[in-house]
Amino acid sequence: MVSKHPAADPLDARPMLGIARTAGIAVLLGAALLASQAHAGRIVINNDEWTLSDVGYTQAGSSNADAFVQNLLGFLDGNGAGGHVLVYSDNFGLTGSRFRTSVDGAGYSVTVDTGIAFDLPTLQAYDAVFLAGSGHAKDDTVLADYVNGGGGVYIAAGTGVGGAAGEAAAWNGFLSGFGLGFGPAYNDVHGTLAPGSDHLLFVGVEQLYFRNGNSVLADAAVASAGIRMSNLVGTGLIAVYDSGDPSTGGAAPDDPPGAGGQPGDGGSGDG
Repeated sequence: MVSKHPAADPLDARPMLGIARTAGIAVLLGAALLASQAHAGRIVINNDEWTLSDVGYTQAGSSNADAFVQNLLGFLDGNGAGGHVLVYSDNFGLTGSRFRTSVDGAGYSVTVDTGIAFDLPTLQAYDAVFLAGSGHAKDDTVLADYVNGGGGVYIAAGTGVGGAAGEAAAWNGFLSGFGLGFGPAYNDVHGTLAPGSDHLLFVGVEQLYFRNGNSVLADAAVASAGIRMSNLVGTGLIAVYDSGDPSTGGAAPDDPPGAGGQPGDGGSGDG
């Protein structure tokens, strides 16, 4: 008997195969995107080194400075699960006992060493690298490779090393590749200021201390770079690069509140 239902044409299955393949590719691309975001490199730059110094803790209040450090580590590391931090600096803003206590409290071990080999394999042993001032032999290419490979970098300026323009130039070779930079004159911002930003760096932070640094800059054309804290007249104080968050770009805090700290004619850094 002849069937009233002819055998299915194999060609009719081709659209479904195409859909399945497309869906499979989408899943793979989505997984790759999530993997890249999980290992996204991040940079935080601060116009001044006094923020994390023992004096900075006293002026801003220990709980504020401590919350900032814990948020900072979680942001740079990407998960805040604890690990290892390299302080590649002998600057007082990164070597004080209170900063060390905050880092320890967040579950991170700290290595302070400016004599360590500054190469990619060495840096990759650390979840974040902190830098300020001189007394070291940092390499811009190595630092960029570290960030592009998922590392976190914090840089504090305003140390007075090399003068304002010299200090900015020392960091801007590296930072320009990520849409960030430091201004070539000291900004005469002094005192404690409220962040005025909802960025996760400032959760639980009512104020931070600054004492005459290099204003931070961010290129509005770079989607992953943005100023996250400024004073009342728009002087950039803290900026970030976040390769996993293209919404970072160019955003400054809304109506940034602050106390004191107005930009002046740019004197010598208070480092």
